[in-house]
Amino acid sequence: MKSRSQKMSMSSPWCVINLAFAFACVINLPLFTLGSTSPQGVSSSSETPQPVPLAFKAKVEVYAHRLDKKNDYPPSKKVLSVWYDQPNGRLRVEFLHTKRTLIRRYDTEEEFLITRLPGFPTECQKSKVMPKGSTMPLPDWPAGAKHLGQEKIGEKLCNAYREQVGDITLDLYLDAKTHAPVRARVSTTDRKSSPPTTEPDVTYDVVELEEGPVPVDAFALPDDHVGGVKACERRPHDIGFPYVHLFHYVLRA
Repeated sequence: MKSRSQKMSMSSPWCVINLAFAFACVINLPLFTLGSTSPQGVSSSSETPQPVPLAFKAKVEVYAHRLDKKNDYPPSKKVLSVWYDQPNGRLRVEFLHTKRTLIRRYDTEEEFLITRLPGFPTECQKSKVMPKGSTMPLPDWPAGAKHLGQEKIGEKLCNAYREQVGDITLDLYLDAKTHAPVRARVSTTDRKSSPPTTEPDVTYDVVELEEGPVPVDAFALPDDHVGGVKACERRPHDIGFPYVHLFHYVLRA
């Protein structure tokens, strides 16, 4: 288990983003949950938010503020289409900027990465989800985050929270009505400058979020991949694929 400071340091501009190559419906399981909440899914503190949705589809836009927007690579903006079903252990991410598809199935202990290149058939790699018996991570709300009040992000009224670890600041914004994630921003303070300056490193914007159960067929191999599972090449030693961060470390799978 990584410490909070380790998690924060992982989000320096493209450590987290490169890992991304970052929300349920089962019997007797609440649609919302979070480790710091009560069994009924109700916030136990005025500074602890209501839990975020655990099943949804959404678009996530990720901005690396320290990269030159004029350069095509590495891209300063990445766009992900996401199907997220934590209770059932299923994730699908379409990386629109690279035309790749990642499907991670904790329920069947397998995962797939489909790559598309112009003029070539799709390439599919597969792996076992390791270690064996792993479960899809729950949202990991920062214990040190403080409620700062409310703020508008675009047209959405949000509850704003902040975690400060050394020179790293994590600002989180949740929809005031639905508790859905709206924005996460990581910034770094340069204390050697006079006066000290704070600049943003990376921002996650969650847009077009539709909360609710996600059908299992959303996690099937894409139609443009010919040959099904048999046409997928196994990764050596089932080394798998990195976590996808959807909302900094708060939401990852």
